[in-house]
Amino acid sequence: MKILWVDTETTGLDKKENKITELAAMYEDTDKKQNDTVTFHEYIKYSEYPKDYGKVAEMTGLTPTILASKGKSEKEVYVKFHEFLSDLVDRYDKNDKMILAGYNIDFDDNFLRELFHRFNNQYYGSFFFNCRLNVMSTMAMAMQSGVLGVLVRYRLANLAEALNIDLNAHSAIDDIMVTRECYYKLLSMIQQNKND
Repeated sequence: MKILWVDTETTGLDKKENKITELAAMYEDTDKKQNDTVTFHEYIKYSEYPKDYGKVAEMTGLTPTILASKGKSEKEVYVKFHEFLSDLVDRYDKNDKMILAGYNIDFDDNFLRELFHRFNNQYYGSFFFNCRLNVMSTMAMAMQSGVLGVLVRYRLANLAEALNIDLNAHSAIDDIMVTRECYYKLLSMIQQNKND
């Protein structure tokens, strides 16, 4: 099974009004005996940011100055990401697709679709199966089965803390690594509970 773990940091929450500032992806093929991962990680800089971006930058640490020094243009990152995806699957083969995975993955999926649309590419979906792997759902299963206590807030930071996994929150590359680790730990806990 080909899985693409994805996380984004953005200038805000609205997929139409806001844009991606950090994009990280980690690919794995669970069918291979040696399951090596391949990563993609880029920052995007802009000439203008939303008026309230200061609050977001305070949370993520991605100030316009930092993005100006680390980032590439949105078009450069889009082209690189498209090439990255094209190297992983044959989008013309309906059987050669990836499962898009992450924590609250619909958020990231929506921003990626908008990124592709801005560059007149309507074929973003051709890289992926229709199903999504949302680790929030796995967390809900773990709580329901009793292997994980009920969390008051369903943030990745809370889940990582409950599973004793260190997290550098609001870093897209760290978030996907931790999300993936949380997923496999939850799966193991659920499976162990079934076997007991």
